[in-house]
Amino acid sequence: MTDTGQATLQQSFKTELNNILQYWQTFTIDAVNGGFYGEVGNDNQPVPDAVKGSVLNARILWSFSAAYNLERNEAYLQTAQCAFAYIKQYFIDKEFGGVYWSVTATGEPADTKKQIYALAFTIYGLAEYYKATQD
Repeated sequence: MTDTGQATLQQSFKTELNNILQYWQTFTIDAVNGGFYGEVGNDNQPVPDAVKGSVLNARILWSFSAAYNLERNEAYLQTAQCAFAYIKQYFIDKEFGGVYWSVTATGEPADTKKQIYALAFTIYGLAEYYKATQD
């Protein structure tokens, strides 16, 4: 691949990444209850009462933290901070530790089981967030 071709491919990837992240920022942020909607329909309309899963929120945390670490885009950092705050406030089991599998749309524990899958994604997201913020 030529240098020009590689630069074009890199720009295409960057553009697509920004499009994907813009989608998530536009359609999934729950301005009423905080965090991110647990479900968005095919018409891009949120399902306001859908449960919110820890894996999805941890992946959002990782994605926007990693994007910030790559691009230094403050909007990505703000979205990562939103994810971090929501996980910390609602998904962390303050009595027994770990993260709940899911919470209701308003942040109450819905499924309190602790799954290694969710714990691993949360740790992964928190590690990338720490790289971005030192928090």
